[in-house]
Amino acid sequence: MIILGTALGFVNSYKIFFISLILALLAIGLAVLLQKFPRTKMIPFVPFLFLGYVCYLFLEAGIV
Repeated sequence: MIILGTALGFVNSYKIFFISLILALLAIGLAVLLQKFPRTKMIPFVPFLFLGYVCYLFLEAGIV
């Protein structure tokens, strides 16, 4: 998050971080509700940061 903040600026990095939080909340919430894995399992956050960055690029480009 620190590297992302210094490279893109803090406003853009916070947008990416919040998009990542929303994506993680939806994905993990649906997986827990559908009982795909137990609640106690550790889940890495890095893939959600990558997806947040990709979604942010699409939103900024006006594709979505």
